[in-house]
Amino acid sequence: MGRNQRIGWALIACAGLLSTGIVSLEIYSLVTSDSAVSSETLPTLEFEPAGED
Repeated sequence: MGRNQRIGWALIACAGLLSTGIVSLEIYSLVTSDSAVSSETLPTLEFEPAGED
């Protein structure tokens, strides 16, 4: 079980590094963008109120 446990922890560490890298790149791209408009950087949901029934 020792070898499998080390492999498991190594996979967890790799996933953590990958996640950290992705977040770092996203933050870097937001900081370096010239005109950061929220509609360009973040997804938005269109809300339309329902009509009278």
